[in-house]
Amino acid sequence: MLALTIAGLAACSGVGGAEPQCAPAGKQSKAVEVAGTFGSLDLALTSDAPERVKSMQRSVLVEGGGEQLKAGDSVQSVVSVFNGEDGERISAESARLSHSDTSSEWIMRAISCATVGDRIAAVLPAGDVYGEGRVLAAGVPGLAEESSLLVVIDLQQAVPGIPGTITKEDLLERAEGERAEPPASFPAVDISESGKPTVTIPEGAPAPDSVQTATLVAGEGEEVRTGDRVYLRSTGTIWRTGEEFESTWAGDPTDYITTGMIPGLSKGLEGQRVGSQVMILVPAADGYGETALAQMGHAGDDVMVFVIDILGAAHPAE
Repeated sequence: MLALTIAGLAACSGVGGAEPQCAPAGKQSKAVEVAGTFGSLDLALTSDAPERVKSMQRSVLVEGGGEQLKAGDSVQSVVSVFNGEDGERISAESARLSHSDTSSEWIMRAISCATVGDRIAAVLPAGDVYGEGRVLAAGVPGLAEESSLLVVIDLQQAVPGIPGTITKEDLLERAEGERAEPPASFPAVDISESGKPTVTIPEGAPAPDSVQTATLVAGEGEEVRTGDRVYLRSTGTIWRTGEEFESTWAGDPTDYITTGMIPGLSKGLEGQRVGSQVMILVPAADGYGETALAQMGHAGDDVMVFVIDILGAAHPAE
């Protein structure tokens, strides 16, 4: 959820190796019918909810006839996710999806053979999206570990890839450099053997009302600039409750364009160096905002605490 909710999910498990082929059509994906204009955030499922599937099925509901997506491209899209158990829409949002080896396999199997203007329906196991064994943790009412999801993707506009996009083999595994303790007013951080951080909020400490950043490991790599694609591992914790609401340490590194992230993270990451681990405290106004936080099950004024390992950065074309 570092950028947009579905964008985070779309990047939580890179594919690596050879580019996957698009998933085949199947009975469940072929039967999908939705109502709503192309690019709408208010699609409704008008066919029956899909039955559970063991592997991904993909069908093109509307053929766009635009340019074929190429490796390295990103595509501005509207992504609508429906609960396969009851057909209710779980989420709908605009997201920039990446045709790259750092995107999740399910996204690549949905878009790698697509053209701009396509409306794609994908029916797939919920664990392919949320992560195996993590479906219940997503907190979607009625969704079980064995459930399926229906994802409808409207591919609106291709965005050329950034030259020098980094392959997984060239990324750091974790932050590297001299470690420093966070300031006394910041939460404490415990680092596991694998490198995953666990955050402990100081008892009784007031939550910050502005973006604050502390460098926990000082990397010596390239500086992150505005508009860079950054490759990260991260955890997110709610200051008020101490609840960890997201972690990307279970999968491959995620990648985001800094200008497409929530403002607090853009501010906190730009100017840092690759190899660094940073803690960024993000008030609601610089994060997802009151409404989105409430939809995520948090208080509208909650402060989020992110601990982020910066594993690589690719600069835009000059």
